[in-house]
Amino acid sequence: MDMSCRMALLLHETPDGASHHDWMLERAPGGLLATFRVDERIDRLDGGAFEAEAIGDHRRAYLDYEGEVSGGRGHVRRVASGWCAAPRFERDRIEVVADWGAGPIRILGVRLEVGAECERWIFRVSAEV
Repeated sequence: MDMSCRMALLLHETPDGASHHDWMLERAPGGLLATFRVDERIDRLDGGAFEAEAIGDHRRAYLDYEGEVSGGRGHVRRVASGWCAAPRFERDRIEVVADWGAGPIRILGVRLEVGAECERWIFRVSAEV
C-alpha cells in the first residue's frame, strides 16, 4: 500500500488555558491538509471511535510547524506524526489507512451533522486493514 501522504497530530493550547488536538492529513501527496479538532490523542488508538470537528483545510507548513498561532489563538506543538494512503473523501464519508508508527490502522469517518457553526464527524478505528 502506498503510504505517501503525511499526517500530524498537534496539541493546540489556547490563551484561555484550554487545549485540544488538531489532526491534519494531506488530501493528496503535497496537498492541503484536511484538519479536524479532536479531544484526545488519536495516535494511540487501535480500536474504538472518536468524534471530531472539521475546521477547514490548512497549509502543509503545519505538518512541521510548532509555535505561536496567528491572531493570538495560542500555540501548537506536534505530539505525533505519521503516514497514510491517499484518503478517500466523499461528501459524508472519509476512509483512511494510516500508520502512526505502530502499524497500519483503518479509520472510517461518517459525517454526523453540518451546522452554521460546525461540521461534526465520528471516526471508527480498526486494526483490520
